[in-house]
Amino acid sequence: MNLRRNGVDRLLLRARTTAHPRGSLLLAIARSHRQASDSSRDRDPASDWPNPVSSSSIIVRSKSTFEAFASKLPERHGRSEPDCASQDVSRFLAHLKGTTSRTRRATHAMWAWRSGSANPNGARSCADDGGEAGAGERLERLLELSACEDVVLVVFRWYGGVQLGSQRWKCISQVAKEALEAGQFRGGQPAEGGPRRR
Repeated sequence: MNLRRNGVDRLLLRARTTAHPRGSLLLAIARSHRQASDSSRDRDPASDWPNPVSSSSIIVRSKSTFEAFASKLPERHGRSEPDCASQDVSRFLAHLKGTTSRTRRATHAMWAWRSGSANPNGARSCADDGGEAGAGERLERLLELSACEDVVLVVFRWYGGVQLGSQRWKCISQVAKEALEAGQFRGGQPAEGGPRRR
């Protein structure tokens, strides 16, 4: 265990037990110090994502939890599209896992991306089920029907121990649509205000 962090824990304990008027100030300083040290330790420079990320609300159904995130794909600048898109998805997942710690514990990470029709070869897309058979294809189809261009979409599921059957598709679709609407990706590019970030 880190001695510096151990010192912060002792400071927290002392601040909680002190009846001094500055005790709450010490507690606030110690908390901010702990958060700063935790975030600098967990930060991975390779996981930086250049575009804003929109997210859905969290849905809980029979102990399973669902949440979706969407973002614009980065600019390509002459790189081959299928190779760089798969690298972009890896970067996006790393970014989400670095900035939203609960995503590290997800049992399923389904994703899909779709490039725009500005591509000379036409719109291209790819998807992965992430352990939930058929989910990637559904997300890919949703991006196509929503006329999304240059968008990556990820849905996380935390399995709660109860099989949902066909209800899981409704949950996956609902959070995916929410994330796309929050980022204003449905029907084309996001608006100037940009997507909502969590």
